[in-house]
Amino acid sequence: MVRRRMRRATVICLCLAVAGCGGKSSSKNAHPNLGAKGTDTQAAQGLGFPQVATKNTTRVGGADPVANAAAVAQAVFPNAHPAAVTFVDSGDWRAGIAASALFAKPVGAPILLSDGTSLPGASSSALQSLAPTGSKAAGGAQIIRIGDVAQANGRKTTDVKGANPFALARAIDAFLAATRGKSSDRVIVASADDAPFAMPAAGYAAKSGDPVLFATKDTLPPDTRTALKAHQQPKIYVLGPTSVIGAKVESQLRKLGKVTRIEGPDPAQNAIAFARFSDGGFGWGIVDPGHGLVFTSQGADPQTAAAAAPLSGSGQYGPLREGPGTRGLQSRLDRRRRDRSVDRRAVADRPPAGDRPHHHEEPEPLSQAELPERLGPQHEVSVEDVRQLMGASTPHFALQIRNRIARLIASLPADHPARVEGEREIERLTNLGYSGEVRGHEAEEGLPPLPSVAG
Repeated sequence: MVRRRMRRATVICLCLAVAGCGGKSSSKNAHPNLGAKGTDTQAAQGLGFPQVATKNTTRVGGADPVANAAAVAQAVFPNAHPAAVTFVDSGDWRAGIAASALFAKPVGAPILLSDGTSLPGASSSALQSLAPTGSKAAGGAQIIRIGDVAQANGRKTTDVKGANPFALARAIDAFLAATRGKSSDRVIVASADDAPFAMPAAGYAAKSGDPVLFATKDTLPPDTRTALKAHQQPKIYVLGPTSVIGAKVESQLRKLGKVTRIEGPDPAQNAIAFARFSDGGFGWGIVDPGHGLVFTSQGADPQTAAAAAPLSGSGQYGPLREGPGTRGLQSRLDRRRRDRSVDRRAVADRPPAGDRPHHHEEPEPLSQAELPERLGPQHEVSVEDVRQLMGASTPHFALQIRNRIARLIASLPADHPARVEGEREIERLTNLGYSGEVRGHEAEEGLPPLPSVAG
């Protein structure tokens, strides 16, 4: 047996239309709400992490991409400060997808969303909490402004501008090259017209830093062409079928680099195809169980992709999947997993039947944040309370759960069973949050590493 880094098949549901049904955010001692809005300064805190969780599922349930972006940014940096933060207009999903690449090294900037030239309450509050320190790669900038967005008074900023979405993507590409001192040899070309086919590019860009440029079905825009020429015959990965980026455009792209098309007939299958794809150092290459997934519902605001992108670029999560609800998409994943005849492109194991959400009902909340009853003055904290909190202890949210357990047991005597159990879990969660999960046996001489850990 080889040493396997087996990551729990975790699903993060970014539910806008489905779960955007809450009210205002709760106080620190109240049960967190789904549906916090971007105009609420406490949106990120109100969402809570994890909000609704089963053994394999955590929900980020903002009412809009502004709230989700603020919550995700603070989840990725729970006890730390990013070097920079990127401001993107909440109405410009193309800029959001292209700017997701700025989360990758060396810039490391999560996205907060602007409402035109004003900063919504959730984004403003998150910015204060994140307190970016300044990115050396970006010339010391704390804020990277993409297009015509809000100002950040008192913080060092740098502006990336373009006259149209294609020019703006080109400018982001050039900015990425400047931060690294060279252009990437791999470029993603996504649809500028059909957002659901383009959305999976955001998460991978956040992970890899590979630029995302845009084309229409029948036209390769001049800005995209010029940007590709600057890469000097790169590998070009066209994301989507010929119905969104046509054969004519592909033919033009072949004059600018080596073209590979990654496609599925609909957005959900297109996202699955991208998750399975691997070409040398490019692609997620999910061919075995144990990978994290990020789900968004079909019909979600396209800017959800940019809001969720830092989850794919950090921690233990992976590619963005979209489809007709989690249950409908899971069945497609299962069919793909069973079909091992095509290059062994299996996808992540499906969760146990008890963990799969059903239509019109929520998963059973096996682990939540702070229930009001649990913090009530008449409640006696028990070992079971600690175990309920640690039930969804995936690596990405381990530090948040650790902090909740610490608060829960803070007033207990040193020999209290719940405190003993809690301190044991705090140590485990700290290690889990910083190093992830390692399972299986040590490598045996002569056996090659699994595809999931070879890259």
